[in-house]
Amino acid sequence: MAYNNHNADLVLPAGMLQVLGPLIISENAIDLWNAAIEMAHNRIQSHSAAPPVPIQTTVEDKCWLTLMALRREQELQETARYLENARQELSKAKKLLGIVT
Repeated sequence: MAYNNHNADLVLPAGMLQVLGPLIISENAIDLWNAAIEMAHNRIQSHSAAPPVPIQTTVEDKCWLTLMALRREQELQETARYLENARQELSKAKKLLGIVT
């Protein structure tokens, strides 16, 4: 992106859209996400070996779904770090207390 010194505004390259305001995830993307999560949960619970049937999405929904998946991965990584820290704390506390399991 270029910087315009005359009016101190950010100049967007040709063809790039400027998005104003907060981004709102489409209801369709949310519905697709919920359906996919439910289907994945059911497949895991039933130990299904059959290959999954892909859910058809639009390019726009695929963008939202990708962002949602990345956010979920980030949440899971944070949870994993928290659990690892808690496991280490418990291990050290057990050693301090002389507890062997």
